Amino acid sequence: MMPFRSFSTVMGTCGGTVLATLPVIGSDDLIRTGILALVGAVVSFSVSFSLKIVVKNFFSAQFKSDVRFQKKKDKEEEKRF
Repeated sequence: MMPFRSFSTVMGTCGGTVLATLPVIGSDDLIRTGILALVGAVVSFSVSFSLKIVVKNFFSAQFKSDVRFQKKKDKEEEKRF
């Protein structure tokens, strides 16, 4: 059986939690958190972008080598016949 939850109970709980934690958190903590979030976002973007380039170049090189191998194989088969 699902418990009954009213909108006012949920909003009251969320509002009380926010209002109870605001006085505890200082402005220096908020600034530090913002800076760490910014650094984390920049590092995450940089790593994702770098991996995209590396993977793209790796699979491009792998595809080119497969194509060369297939052309070489086709030429060898033509020589046999």
